[in-house]
Amino acid sequence: MSYPNPNASGPYQQPTYAQPTPPYGNAPYGAPPPVGPNGYPIWQPPVQWRRVPLNGRQKSASAIAGALGFLLMSLGFWTVVGLAFALFMGAFMWAIVRLVLVDNPSDLDAATVSAWFDDTWSTWWWVYLLIGVAAIGLWILGYLMSISIMRSADVNHPVGVTWAGLGISVAAWLLLSLPLGLVSGTLVDLFDPEVNPELGWTAGNIAFGVIWIVPALLLWVVIGALSWWWMAHGMRKREPVA
Repeated sequence: MSYPNPNASGPYQQPTYAQPTPPYGNAPYGAPPPVGPNGYPIWQPPVQWRRVPLNGRQKSASAIAGALGFLLMSLGFWTVVGLAFALFMGAFMWAIVRLVLVDNPSDLDAATVSAWFDDTWSTWWWVYLLIGVAAIGLWILGYLMSISIMRSADVNHPVGVTWAGLGISVAAWLLLSLPLGLVSGTLVDLFDPEVNPELGWTAGNIAFGVIWIVPALLLWVVIGALSWWWMAHGMRKREPVA
């Protein structure tokens, strides 16, 4: 059914209606599209987009941001986890000792252990708090440093790249940490002072720390650099094809 058009010159002219603006085309978003002589919008081909390649500075910035960011965030996170686990185990052991004293108040060993826990907590509680705050601060520092480095190189979506790279890095670390732990555990046995007494306890403990800590740090650096670079590559800026 057609309705009369008051603006028409004749009684049988087809009325015109406002057409919705397409979400694509060469016209700016929200602007009315070009209209033909018959009053209908002129069809426009969709705009083709392409990803702008990363330049050398952006590639380096994303890799450095990932290496430093993931390293600092991992150190902060695992420090908090280790501290929380130590406090939980200490509280658990303290609770067991207190239960033993309730059943047998004359148990000198339990009383000694309970006094040690009470003295340690009352004396060193501020150290545990300081370690926790420093670890959280380390994580925040890594996060902000990652964003700042990429912004300085005009990397697109530095916040998104940081979070996406963090997720990829954690997944990769979970997959690679097991074989790395098996290899490190095998090497540690070679430097165990009980297996090789000629090394001595000092050399054995140093070797133990180097074999376990250095590969973990290197793994965090490499995984972070590759993951951040990958995510920066995937979130590159777009521009219309001329």
